[in-house]
Amino acid sequence: MGIGTISPLAPLHVRTGANQNMRVLTGIADPTAVLIQTANDANNSLTPFEIRASTINFGGGQVGIGTATPQALLDVYGTGAMVIPRGTTAEQPLSAVNGMIRYNSEEGKFEGYSDGVWINLSGGSSSSGDTPGYYSSITYTTSDAGVPRPSCTNPTESTMNDESVAGKTTWGSSGSDEDTWIRADLGSAKPVSRIRVGGLGPESCWDDASEAWESSAYIEVQVSTDGSSWTTVADNTSFTYSDSMMKNIDFTEVSARYVRLYAENNPLATGQFRIYGSQGGGSGGGLVATQTIGAGGTITANACGGIKRITATAARTTSTSNTFTAPAGANAGCCMDVINVGSFNITLDNNSNFYSAGAANVVLGARDTVRVCSDGTAWTQIGATGNN
Repeated sequence: MGIGTISPLAPLHVRTGANQNMRVLTGIADPTAVLIQTANDANNSLTPFEIRASTINFGGGQVGIGTATPQALLDVYGTGAMVIPRGTTAEQPLSAVNGMIRYNSEEGKFEGYSDGVWINLSGGSSSSGDTPGYYSSITYTTSDAGVPRPSCTNPTESTMNDESVAGKTTWGSSGSDEDTWIRADLGSAKPVSRIRVGGLGPESCWDDASEAWESSAYIEVQVSTDGSSWTTVADNTSFTYSDSMMKNIDFTEVSARYVRLYAENNPLATGQFRIYGSQGGGSGGGLVATQTIGAGGTITANACGGIKRITATAARTTSTSNTFTAPAGANAGCCMDVINVGSFNITLDNNSNFYSAGAANVVLGARDTVRVCSDGTAWTQIGATGNN
């Protein structure tokens, strides 16, 4: 039977005119007031039901699957499981929006899009089994406004973020009965899941801070996006003093620009204050988030000492004026491995910020890797490309 058509293509074919809708109205508030059911005539068992459309819009109310009384916008009721979108890193949505979740089949982890980046939702590491890398560019401030205790040093990136000097230089707060803290500024919001502290230096710098370190009631790890409102993500549970003892404090990954070590009504001392997360690439830290390179794009050089993963949705060539973001002066001498994890070629343009071997563009095919090192002002290719 055809409604609006004289050539029905099914037992019931309803065809509306341009800009017209088909509506079913009911005057009673009953979950079964409008019921569409597909069933087998022979035994009345339910059969598959398919809806095809470019967009399906539930314009109001709540949607229940397995329940007639949904308790949220979408309520999936049952004892089974729900499968969410899944795919490789290269298949991440091109126009991602905050709040998206998916399963990364390449890395074997659940991930979510938060504050403009894809982050791991499986816990405090950058991916299953990976150790998060540390952020190499940090600005430090303290509650003492740059006036530490005698025998202590002002906190700087070179002393607080370098494990080779931890234990040789130490910051210690000047007050003994005031709230004290040391704060790290990452420059912008980034995923954070660990801090590394310790490496204490001269005893005269930290001796009266021992009570604070040895009691979880005093030491807290706090994060903030604006430097004003703070959230506690972890506290110290134990710490044994030694000139070389280092301690990791892990917590569920969060997005933050500022991270601080805070002591309530107690002095505070540490020889190192490193910040780790899934976008950090400091030595000893695993993979960092993958960057999708657009036409004429620039690679964000945030994997100093680690691995920088890149991908593209088509063959791409990086910016003709800046293949990589300029390295910080403090990163002179650091290197990173750049790997193309996608299936399209990515050409690294040779220019004043990236000096390739042979002064020619470098083509990274699928799974190709190239090592580049920094002199504090530009990146230079070290060796030939290799395939993984």
